[in-house]
Amino acid sequence: MKNPINRLLILLAAALVIHAPASCAVIVGNTGGVTNAGGQTENFLLAGGFLSPTVATLLTSVNATFEAGVGSPNITLGLYNDASGVPGTLLNTIDTQTVTAQASYLFTPGSSLALNAATQYWLVASCSNCLSGVTANNWSTHDPITLSGMAGASVTTGIFFKSGSDPWGSLSTRTPIFQVNGDIDNGAGIPEPSSVALVCAGLSLAAWLSRRKSPQTE
Repeated sequence: MKNPINRLLILLAAALVIHAPASCAVIVGNTGGVTNAGGQTENFLLAGGFLSPTVATLLTSVNATFEAGVGSPNITLGLYNDASGVPGTLLNTIDTQTVTAQASYLFTPGSSLALNAATQYWLVASCSNCLSGVTANNWSTHDPITLSGMAGASVTTGIFFKSGSDPWGSLSTRTPIFQVNGDIDNGAGIPEPSSVALVCAGLSLAAWLSRRKSPQTE
């Protein structure tokens, strides 16, 4: 008979898998291939918008694609509310990443950020140390939108920009490449049905155990 401890672990991991359809999920995103640069972060704030799904969710991370950085720029991604179709007020700073090559960067907040159902939000990229006059450090874009995510979610067409005290404007009809990751919110500020980390750990455990041959046989 197989090791009973291994059997128990397998059952536990399987239970996590069964209850994990929304865990580690894509909330919403435009995930197509890179087609063009979207704008220079040393000159502007850059923004991409999205409509959250029809259920309340928790944002646990964001993937966003930026071009090769000149001078190793620090790109900060923030979550903003909506003000009549453009970014409004900063709700939370998500994370800062140093861009060293054209790639998808993972921005992870210190704790999960609650997203209301069916609500417009904006991801805004800013740079604290971009070199003046540099034409890199762009937020990469894709056109047309390649939508992914939960039911009711969508991505706002175009990339938006703001310079100084000027109002927000539309820089291009191409849409920045990003993916909002997270989970369904159970109303208590924690993911359903358990933490994202626990479910992901269960998935990893199940995969590891499936490859491991037990030395004990009947």
